Amino acid sequence: MGRSNLSRWALALSERSSLAPAMNPAVAFTLILLSLMIGSGVVSASWGFTLGRQALTGVRQPESRPTSGAPVSREAGNPGHGVVLLVDEAEVLQQVKARTSGGQ
Repeated sequence: MGRSNLSRWALALSERSSLAPAMNPAVAFTLILLSLMIGSGVVSASWGFTLGRQALTGVRQPESRPTSGAPVSREAGNPGHGVVLLVDEAEVLQQVKARTSGGQ
């Protein structure tokens, strides 16, 4: 009895053209497009990384922040936070005209 079941299974297996069931064409097309999109994303990312690396060749980060020069003293006599210094507009315009005309 076990032998006949085995022979029927072997016969059914040999009559089939392939072991895998037929795939829906829409699913196959979707998988092809998905793999193409993933591939193009990898290529685009590697190309962008290469271009960025070439663009930054020779560029160095500053060794210190530009604002971290000499420490600022906060004495009582010096104006601190919350104090507004008003400057005469005429003096500012004279300084700007002097600098733009070439004279310091």
